[in-house]
Amino acid sequence: MASANKGTTKDDIIRSLLNTSFSRSAGATSMSDVATFLGIKKASLYNHISGRDQLLQEALDSCAAYIKELVFIPKDCDEICKKYSAQTVLKGVTERFFKMHERNPLFQIYTFVESLKYFNQTAREIIYAEEQSLEQQTMTMLVSLSANNKLPLTSAQTKAAARWFCNGLRTLLSDWLLERKQIVMDNPASGEGELFTLPQDEKAPLLVEQFIAEFLSLFSA
Repeated sequence: MASANKGTTKDDIIRSLLNTSFSRSAGATSMSDVATFLGIKKASLYNHISGRDQLLQEALDSCAAYIKELVFIPKDCDEICKKYSAQTVLKGVTERFFKMHERNPLFQIYTFVESLKYFNQTAREIIYAEEQSLEQQTMTMLVSLSANNKLPLTSAQTKAAARWFCNGLRTLLSDWLLERKQIVMDNPASGEGELFTLPQDEKAPLLVEQFIAEFLSLFSA
């Protein structure tokens, strides 16, 4: 629990919401839960926000701003695609994507937004925007691999290939993070939501290898 102090800010309250909703979903988290985590009285929250609806909206706005800045394709993508094989490049960006999502704040943001996607329009818009960004970045990577003769991919195939890759990547991530979340909940001493404090997961590399092999098989002769 955070220690009580008179310097509680709106950002502190948003972070508290992300923390407290981790184990019970955003919909089941009350203002009392948020206040308890901060170590303050519930009434003190209303010095910063008008109520739970405003808190949810501001938390989602904060999540949207964070996700908008995410880049999972390295800036030197062209140089990497020139130097390495398609398998190495795809494996590298997939592992990068996993690592970004298994650490806070993105892990908590991901689970928070996902828990609201069926009930909140803003949450759905965040997920859609993230999907579009991921697909666009993937297309950039695939175009570079093709231009460097590392992947037999025509320009007409690029969008469909990027969509296949992204859909598979998101499904893989969702299933894996669900398991990791349960591990965190079963091991509270590790620090709620802090996956990087847990033992190294040996399953993830195997899943990545299988996923990349399946994707590349689409382009084999």
